[in-house]
Amino acid sequence: MSVKIFSYNTWCVPFITWTSHVSKIASFIKQVVRKHNIDIICLSEIFKPWVREQILQELSDLEGNWKVSPIIYPASITVSSGLMVLWKLDTVVRNGKMHTILFDRCFQMDCFSNKGALHVPFQTSDGKEINLVHTHMQAWIPSNFCNTVRSSQFKQISKMLQAIPASNRIIVGDFNENPNVEFANENNLRIPNPFYETYEKNYFDHLYTSLGEEEVQVELAHIENNYGPSDHKGIVISLF
Repeated sequence: MSVKIFSYNTWCVPFITWTSHVSKIASFIKQVVRKHNIDIICLSEIFKPWVREQILQELSDLEGNWKVSPIIYPASITVSSGLMVLWKLDTVVRNGKMHTILFDRCFQMDCFSNKGALHVPFQTSDGKEINLVHTHMQAWIPSNFCNTVRSSQFKQISKMLQAIPASNRIIVGDFNENPNVEFANENNLRIPNPFYETYEKNYFDHLYTSLGEEEVQVELAHIENNYGPSDHKGIVISLF
């Protein structure tokens, strides 16, 4: 069976996000899920608990039975990782323990969030394994310092990969940099083509995978050329 993943940075940034924006985000997510028959939703920038609650409430009328990952690295003064994964139990189930990492290094405003990565192991209804890692990495490009921070974060993800199953790996999210060939090669991963401009002229939202070329397809998420209310475009990944 085919499995479809929707990866999307929601642009629900603390202090500038209104309930009206969250409603637009939820509406767009529902349209994409229905258009593409999405099985797994990977969202980032769900930093505040009220945003998470509103998103879940407004997605509650989606067809099927859905599960959601817990809040990853919650905090009081800072905010959580902003990562949230939802999956449709009709087609995929969690198959084992989730793993998380909290990034050691950050820069500027990112230090007010607990960014990291989340691994969720899945099994499809026909028995295929999927080892999904969802992440949101250091933002901003003011200097080479941000590149060194992201390099450190990639090393942490590489270490995480050593601790999780090797089968059918999919690493998705907003990497805030264009595809990193060095990271892919070090971890025996492939970067599927084509790349899409998801933030201005950059290819920030992409994926790395251990699956073969014929097992993965990538496209931009849109509804009649409407790419949603975020500052990022989302991607839809079709597996198997």
